[in-house]
Amino acid sequence: SFLLAGANGVSVSLWNVNDKSTSDFMVSMYGKVQDEGLSYADAITEVKRQFINGDFGDEYKAPFYWAPFVYYGN
Repeated sequence: SFLLAGANGVSVSLWNVNDKSTSDFMVSMYGKVQDEGLSYADAITEVKRQFINGDFGDEYKAPFYWAPFVYYGN
């Protein structure tokens, strides 16, 4: 409905996730878009790789913390 209403894109989570890991994820993703000029899709991919590599701590390597985030749009 957001796209039909005119939004260029939407970043969403497919399930409920931890508040701290979500905050880390979103701050990092939007930072990559703003500071590095990445597209939202590329920024999400890069941040997911950082989570997998343990850059946010070993606990957050689990897919539960990073896998639900997707981007729909341009």
